[in-house]
Amino acid sequence: MIRNTILDIARAWPTYRSLRATDKTYPAHKLITESFPSLLRDSLPPDPKLKFEGSPGRGYITAAPWIATFDKRVSTKASEGFYPVYLFSIDLQRVYLSIAFGTIQFRDFYGQNPSGHKKIEAAAQRFQTIHTDRLPEARQRGPIDLAAQKKHKLHQTYEHSSISSIRYELEELPPEQKLIDDFREVISVYQKLVESPLTPSMSELLEESAPEQNEHSIEAPVAIPFTFRPRAAKSVKKPQFSGQRLSSESHKVGRAGESTVLKYERERLANIGRHDLVKKIVWESDIGNKPGWDLTSFDQDGDEIFIEVK
Repeated sequence: MIRNTILDIARAWPTYRSLRATDKTYPAHKLITESFPSLLRDSLPPDPKLKFEGSPGRGYITAAPWIATFDKRVSTKASEGFYPVYLFSIDLQRVYLSIAFGTIQFRDFYGQNPSGHKKIEAAAQRFQTIHTDRLPEARQRGPIDLAAQKKHKLHQTYEHSSISSIRYELEELPPEQKLIDDFREVISVYQKLVESPLTPSMSELLEESAPEQNEHSIEAPVAIPFTFRPRAAKSVKKPQFSGQRLSSESHKVGRAGESTVLKYERERLANIGRHDLVKKIVWESDIGNKPGWDLTSFDQDGDEIFIEVK
């Protein structure tokens, strides 16, 4: 049972954590990596797109364990994408079932940046804004409380990575059927987010410079007529250095502008009922194309429009 397994993990964790290094022979390790994932898998109809995994840490035991469910279309491991995950608080007072981002991707992109938590929260807020109607109102949105201290840097980041969550106090853990129903609901919501054409890719979210950029101040892009030029072939050689190079910050600003216009175009087409065209929009520079414009989108009739972001 899911309920009993959660409580068994909480009881066994202090002794296991005292080992410092992971040990596959300990009951707590098996509960986290085998029993809990199997119970979650068995609570759902068979779905080859889903992957179930639990971890007490890799090599060294982490401050608290997690058990995640990945939709392989957006994530196959904890460091990437977004996914539902059970997160135990370090003080073992509560456990969350959260739809959250993999945090390592933000660290890899931004580095050990003091504003990293704000950037993860901004990405979560972006999801919440886009999917207001899909995320249940009764669920907690935003940061969660894992009782992380300054020395628990990884779990501090987990706290800020939550998009939507359910909080369970371990002393008041609900009945088994309630836990199963909640998990099924979260998986249903998760897969709708995965399949939604409005869901931004992780590369788009990472490129955004939020909170510095105020997306509400951006006006609808205007298509400017220009002479069509054939698409340039993708470059296969590293270009020669010309003596001039855009700064990293300028590049990020440009990418952020293109990302914002891309989101606008997706939402515009969805709002006029052309969901069939949303995923056909091409962010040209993102895939190495150099046609002379930044995005290829469509009008209401399905005709291509070419957008250059300034």
